[in-house]
Amino acid sequence: MSEVTRREFVRRAAIAGAALSCLPGRIFAAGTPASSRSAFDTSTIQAFASGLHGRVVLPSDPTYESARRIFSWNPRTEKHPAMIVRCGAASDVAHAIEFAQVHKLEVAIRGGGHDVLGKSLCENGMVIDLSLMKAITVDTTQRVARVEAGVISDELNQAARNVGLAAVLGCNPAVGISGLTLGGGLGWLLGRFGAACDNLRSVELITADAKAVVASADENPDLFWTLHGGGGNFGVATSFEIDLHPAPPTVGGFVTYPRDKAREFYRFYRDYMKDAPDGLAVETSLDTRSITAMVCYTGDPAQSDRTLKPLRSFGPLLHGSLEPMPYIEFPPPPLW
Repeated sequence: MSEVTRREFVRRAAIAGAALSCLPGRIFAAGTPASSRSAFDTSTIQAFASGLHGRVVLPSDPTYESARRIFSWNPRTEKHPAMIVRCGAASDVAHAIEFAQVHKLEVAIRGGGHDVLGKSLCENGMVIDLSLMKAITVDTTQRVARVEAGVISDELNQAARNVGLAAVLGCNPAVGISGLTLGGGLGWLLGRFGAACDNLRSVELITADAKAVVASADENPDLFWTLHGGGGNFGVATSFEIDLHPAPPTVGGFVTYPRDKAREFYRFYRDYMKDAPDGLAVETSLDTRSITAMVCYTGDPAQSDRTLKPLRSFGPLLHGSLEPMPYIEFPPPPLW
């Protein structure tokens, strides 16, 4: 078997793991299907809600429609849970799981709510919604962030940027850190620091039997190993400890080419990225008018001109530029 280079490994991982990187929720069954259960009376719901730091949202609640919405273009995500438990603390997650088991409810877990597959919702069951759990603390000495499960990537990025550090996350700032990290997490700093899950120090989670556990290299190491990109169904993650890194010197920006050059551009892009250094990440998009490349180079500054020259010279160039900038300012707004 031939040796696989780091660049080839990253390429293969990107293909195999692209779908996993956005999985924000997992569904597990807690007994018989929710469709077979009887409706809850008011006293049962009130007793359950009284033990929460957060709140319960029912279909009759005026906030129900907004609470059940997720970011997705998949029509199969149009689901109507019987209740949404908007958790305010890890203890709420345990309380919700116990309630679901007693009442035999199907359960879905919502983190950041960016969900292409619709796994963070369920029909006529319970959604355990972590989106209110937003606490972030940063230890600048150890370069570690402790992050609750409702935090989205942009919120962690901002917290790290405020102290001159960088979090290893995906390219989309709207994706929740929970599904991103548990699913792998491929982003701008992948070539230098690995995937998001490679920068995970520990996870606090509530198991299916409503017990709080910690998974790390020293505590429950087998569970910790499965959480490195293995996805869900190992419990409900409520907080993470994540390594941060000094913000690297960066050259980047947006460049746009004509749509009618798409065939030539993507052949060029394939060959260009095959031999590109680990410090270069390029995300492309194609619409009816143009091809846009979003470029982030965090490698050796002395090599930036040589590395980026092919992108600058592929043409005709319609808009944009690639310029030195602090990583804390990446991505910049488009210049058109």
